[in-house]
Amino acid sequence: MSRSLEELRAWVTGQSRAPETPLRPGVWVVGAGKGGVGTSTVTALLALAARRKGSRTLVVEGVSGGLALILGQEGETAGIPDLARPGVEPADLLVPLADGMDFLPAGRWADASTQEETERALLLRRVGELYDAYDRVVVDGGSRATTVLAACSAGVERLWIVTHRNRVAAAGAYALVKAMGERHPGLPLSLVANRTDPDEGRQALSAIRAGCRRFLGSAPDEGPALPTDPKLLRALDEGRSILDIPPGAALQVVEQTLGSLLTPVTTTAVPSRSLTGQAHPTRNLRPV
Repeated sequence: MSRSLEELRAWVTGQSRAPETPLRPGVWVVGAGKGGVGTSTVTALLALAARRKGSRTLVVEGVSGGLALILGQEGETAGIPDLARPGVEPADLLVPLADGMDFLPAGRWADASTQEETERALLLRRVGELYDAYDRVVVDGGSRATTVLAACSAGVERLWIVTHRNRVAAAGAYALVKAMGERHPGLPLSLVANRTDPDEGRQALSAIRAGCRRFLGSAPDEGPALPTDPKLLRALDEGRSILDIPPGAALQVVEQTLGSLLTPVTTTAVPSRSLTGQAHPTRNLRPV
């Protein structure tokens, strides 16, 4: 264990004690019980929809994946693991995307398959220092229960669980609902069906919720069923940022379905050098 990580552990120990996953208004985490269902796309859509409603928005890439590319960011960059380096602050890692919207990349974990999850949770808790400067924070927690739990460690208002209409994805969503219920009972959960026919997506969500009620005693809320959006898929295949393309069917469903949930939830923001439009002195840090 490096000295920097020992100092990080000491920092966390010195913070005021709170529940492992405190409810924190304005913070959404997106996760799944199976890979390939589109947590990165849903994260980007939620963040973009919130920004379009006037929220100062922070997008956090809690796991390495496709979110950076979806947001138009290419190449290696400093990210969350660099917080273990002496003198690196969360605000140093921010990348401005657009007016009122910032991005904090995952960077490069040493080995995603064996990364110590305690370290990941500690680093993501430290990222939480930035949250009060924004109206809405959307965190991509990936498709493993451990990474989703880590993404929630700095506090969360709601967990969005992404699934497809197939049985494997549905089983994964059920397993994640169960795991979160055991670890963090009372945390608001919502199901999202991604890249599906709307009717089939709603049927899949209803089936998962019915199984949760029968075997777990309660069910997550039913979120949107997002249609396959050919324009979005084509734009991403061409390497274009989701910020640079006209609003498509999937974004429209998010905005129509979630409505007031997308509006700003805070009335004041803590002053921070991390806000879009201000300097990021060490934003070009080289990854370890």
